[in-house]
Amino acid sequence: MSLIVQLGIGSTVYNFCLLSLKFVIIIKIMGRGICGMAEYFDLYTRNKQKTGKTLLRGTAMDKDDYRYVVHVLVVNDKNELLIHQRHQNKDSYPNMWAFSASGSVIAGETSQQGASRELAEELGIIHDFSKDAPLMSYTKQNYFIDYYLLKKNVAIDTLVVQCQEVQDVKWVSQDDCLAMVNKGEFIPYVFIPYLWNFFDIDSIHL
Repeated sequence: MSLIVQLGIGSTVYNFCLLSLKFVIIIKIMGRGICGMAEYFDLYTRNKQKTGKTLLRGTAMDKDDYRYVVHVLVVNDKNELLIHQRHQNKDSYPNMWAFSASGSVIAGETSQQGASRELAEELGIIHDFSKDAPLMSYTKQNYFIDYYLLKKNVAIDTLVVQCQEVQDVKWVSQDDCLAMVNKGEFIPYVFIPYLWNFFDIDSIHL
């Protein structure tokens, strides 16, 4: 049984889902938190130097500008990956399954701070990535994409998920994940067949 808790700030109401009634909700606001304010992103050169400019979410980037996106991979001691199902109202990949947490790094944040915030917002997992290097990093189009690995055993019924973003959460093995990709249920990242090979590697840059 799940519990939906509504938190109203100003004219905006946010829904958070507690997947079990046995646990107390603790919401830690990080970065933008849950204030519903407009989001801005720092812009960078191709050499990852800040340009001094920011970009409002939903605004097109110039061709020479770049910004950061982060993904977090939570892996347990069974070598299973924690994944979430995107909300049916998402503009991109609605109802599809994705990695543990992901999102854009907002203005004033480092990549590590963005990863910590996204993980806390989407799943209620608190972890400080400030001393962690990305598991892997690459550039695609106008985005610098960093992946962070967190090895942690988490009980599904302890998670506090952001209902506007996440519909469901579960652990999957490599075979389960590949089967979901083949069925069109999981976002088809090209490196998924090789992803489990990275879980014992400190970092890799592509």
